[in-house]
Amino acid sequence: MNIFAKALAEADSREQANFFNEFSRALILACGDGDHRQVCYFSEELDSNARKLIKDLAEFISLHEESRPKIERTLSELRQQQYELERQIADLKEQQNETSNR
Repeated sequence: MNIFAKALAEADSREQANFFNEFSRALILACGDGDHRQVCYFSEELDSNARKLIKDLAEFISLHEESRPKIERTLSELRQQQYELERQIADLKEQQNETSNR
């Protein structure tokens, strides 16, 4: 077994993602506009395990991209609710201070 492949398989998700990020950058630098052709060439050499892994990765990426706007919208709504609650708390504290100063 390739020691590099074993190390990558045993790495954490951040390191694995970083590998793909760096690999894609290096491939673009090495091949320029022909990077898609290189992917075509090496895809012919992939075994069934590698094909399945890459297909699964593509599916997860698609799902993530589909759900991202919904997640971002939800986060925006939650931030707005947080802001509103913080404003209400500040108003209540101010009322409490006014009441205790009387």
